Amino acid sequence: MAESLSSEHTYPGFESSEQESDSESDFDPRDIDKGSDPIDEGDNELSSTPSTSKLPLGPLAVKILKILAVIQGNGLTVAHFLDALSWGDRDCTRDATVRAARRGLCTSPLLPGIIRRWHKPPRSPNSRKGRPEAARSVMEHFALECSREIFERELEGLADIFESPFGDDISEAELTSLSFPQTVKLVKSKAPNLWELLFRLARTEGQQTRNPNKNPSNIVLIVLAMFSYTRTHHRGRLQKLFAVYFKFRGLSAEGFDTLHLIYERCDVGTVVAKIQKE
Repeated sequence: MAESLSSEHTYPGFESSEQESDSESDFDPRDIDKGSDPIDEGDNELSSTPSTSKLPLGPLAVKILKILAVIQGNGLTVAHFLDALSWGDRDCTRDATVRAARRGLCTSPLLPGIIRRWHKPPRSPNSRKGRPEAARSVMEHFALECSREIFERELEGLADIFESPFGDDISEAELTSLSFPQTVKLVKSKAPNLWELLFRLARTEGQQTRNPNKNPSNIVLIVLAMFSYTRTHHRGRLQKLFAVYFKFRGLSAEGFDTLHLIYERCDVGTVVAKIQKE
């Protein structure tokens, strides 16, 4: 059975899941076998009605129908089966056979393609129907939930980079020791997913094509510094650096209020006075 469902099988009407298609359809008509049915766009749960296709089913579809019949014969749906296989209860969790099957599914190279088709099912290019909803809304909600967890963890991992020395007694060496290129490299290594997201949002593909030298890295760095500071005022190293810089450049008190810089004017003035005495 394992061999019959291996990656060596071709799935009539489905294009390879290794890459996304740029067209509206994920369906490649060249992949259709002459003896196979077009893709059924009515994704219903198990039905007791036998197949009404006039064309003979391929060997893979026959095996799937037999498995579905066994699942239904045991009073389960496909959803119940997958739920039980996925750490459904104590027995399903500890049984060696179930555990091996679960591990095989979770580590299978087929899994990414399965998930992609659940999110965006393939369809015939000549179809006048809309693409089936499948699990799109559920998967997008889950993807957002996972992304939040990843971004939260990575943002907290940047705390030591943006942490500002305590007190107003900040030396010139401390303020000028920050290197933007080195900080960018460090932030990218500690928060790769968060950096990739913001970097892509900061530059469109068209901009990248027209001006490949356009690099929003410093902008992304400042955005992450702002995010980190909103969590605690102790992570204001970049903000303090800019505040002192603008003070030296003669920014007025009203200018500070307009920019909403995070340090009060008296704090910045103390730092500037200290540096001027050095």
